[in-house]
Amino acid sequence: MTQVELCSQFKKRRTHSPRPLEVGAQVLLFNARKASRKGSKLQQTWLGPYTFKNITDHGVAVLQTLNGVILGQKYNVKLLKRFIERPVEGHTEHVIPTQQEESSKAVSCSEAGATVVCEDQASNAEEMSDTDEDQPSHADHMSDTDSVKYNKTSALQYFNPVDHEWQTEKAKVVAKRPRSGKKHPTFVCLPVLAKPSKIEPMRGDGNCYFRAINQALFGVQKYHLSVRNAIVTWMVEHHEQIKKHFGESYLENSGMDIDGKCATEVEILSTAAILNTNIQIWSKSGSSMKWLCYKSETLGQVSMTQKCIYLCNNSGVHFDYVTYPGQ
Repeated sequence: MTQVELCSQFKKRRTHSPRPLEVGAQVLLFNARKASRKGSKLQQTWLGPYTFKNITDHGVAVLQTLNGVILGQKYNVKLLKRFIERPVEGHTEHVIPTQQEESSKAVSCSEAGATVVCEDQASNAEEMSDTDEDQPSHADHMSDTDSVKYNKTSALQYFNPVDHEWQTEKAKVVAKRPRSGKKHPTFVCLPVLAKPSKIEPMRGDGNCYFRAINQALFGVQKYHLSVRNAIVTWMVEHHEQIKKHFGESYLENSGMDIDGKCATEVEILSTAAILNTNIQIWSKSGSSMKWLCYKSETLGQVSMTQKCIYLCNNSGVHFDYVTYPGQ
């Protein structure tokens, strides 16, 4: 058989056609950025999982995260492959189809399957989040009321900040103003919650906390007085809950309606209740720095979102807005 005949038979051979992807299927996205760059050995070969939303007339796919966020960029279907999920030893483990083995530093997915982190980062987060028997001294100016509820973060949590959709909804509720600043970024893969590495500095004029909340809501600091007034108004309207946790004289003696008055944990918990959003603060707890979570349910408001507001309180008296944790 000549070489031409062999070549002809090779081209006519039957090849296995993969099962087509249906709408709603979970898929993995090939990390083309890793393939085109040097020094990317520790990066993921496959990203995801994502939900296959639809396909356009040009053969490109529209993907959606497991949290319901549609990716702005569309991808060729050749870069996708089906994501397989199977139970392993009594729990559900997300399994990548065995086309390419990952390195020994394999990444682990979160319970929801939407977060991808490295083992090294996870171990660092666990070290930072070890429980401490000492009582937290969050800020010198904050009250030491025993009834206040906050939680140290668990062994492994992920940075899941508020996004543009949250801004649009909550900005109208709190200050009746449209969003005017820059949008918050949307994370495709949530990073591990670790020591803050990127912050948005707030002006130190006594309004730093309200400026930080304003940064979360509007992307700017200039509406901090409107945010302060909204929080104080809510505290007055819910004075029974405030008295229950912080005593009868707090509202009369706090002077929180005065411009430049520093916020306390009472205002932090009130903010969480107004926004139905938990607030995580990187602050001193005992002899070390940890993430402290102020939950909206403390004052009777159940959190309606898994997203959080992240603040940094290194000095004990000043707040900055956290935009990214870790390295």
